[in-house]
Amino acid sequence: RWMDERGIPAGILVGNSLGGQVIIDFAARYPDRLTGAVLVGPTIDPDARRSLTQIWRLAVDIFREPGRLIAIGVIDYLRAGFHWCLRTLHHALQHPVLEMLPQIQVPVLIVRGGRDPITSEAWADRATALIPRAWHVTIPHAAHAVNFNAPEDLVREILDFLRKQSLLD
Repeated sequence: RWMDERGIPAGILVGNSLGGQVIIDFAARYPDRLTGAVLVGPTIDPDARRSLTQIWRLAVDIFREPGRLIAIGVIDYLRAGFHWCLRTLHHALQHPVLEMLPQIQVPVLIVRGGRDPITSEAWADRATALIPRAWHVTIPHAAHAVNFNAPEDLVREILDFLRKQSLLD
């Protein structure tokens, strides 16, 4: 509806972390509304679908992210509340990502940080293999929040992908 209200017939979506699950779901439900997608640090690795595993990986990541991002995250989590955070984690762990990835028919770029403990290289490779038209790049010095800790590198990779896929006007 949001796209309809703005007269946008289709577009390119970029999402970080759980935002990748939103894009995967959108691509499966509304394939005609998407021309391309970028999944940055997509979660959740099906081989790590346990709450404690995800909490541990997040705890490790905290020490790899800039302090100002941690402050933003803590404030956001406190505002959302403990119940909301647990419910979101529960839904994320149940998301049928393996079944949905092969349904995506648009070009997809998967980006992960080389220091990302949440999105492993193996999971990024597996997700790339499951999507018919996907590519994977790793930004070596970045952690999970690539959009926050290596934005220039991320933009460069996205623009390169969009050019190669003829998705830029």
